[in-house]
Amino acid sequence: MVALDGNKEVFKKKTPTAKNTRNPHFDNHVEIDVNPSDLLNHKVVLNVKDDTNYGTFAAKPILGSLEIRLDSLLNRQLAQRWIPLSVERK
Repeated sequence: MVALDGNKEVFKKKTPTAKNTRNPHFDNHVEIDVNPSDLLNHKVVLNVKDDTNYGTFAAKPILGSLEIRLDSLLNRQLAQRWIPLSVERK
């Protein structure tokens, strides 16, 4: 979870890594307790990273990402759904 003003990270969760597979299956559930007052000024950022070691000074590449503003969920009932990740190109 990240603050909208200044992108300060206030909560971080890492899910398990799928190793030695060309067809990984991810079915992770994450629950975050959020104070109702935080709904207006925070977002959830999801990054899917390649866990391959490309060297000491190389960052793990981001394969896809997703941002959800929490204020967009105020009047909606939460449900499980598929959301496509945007691909970061350089």
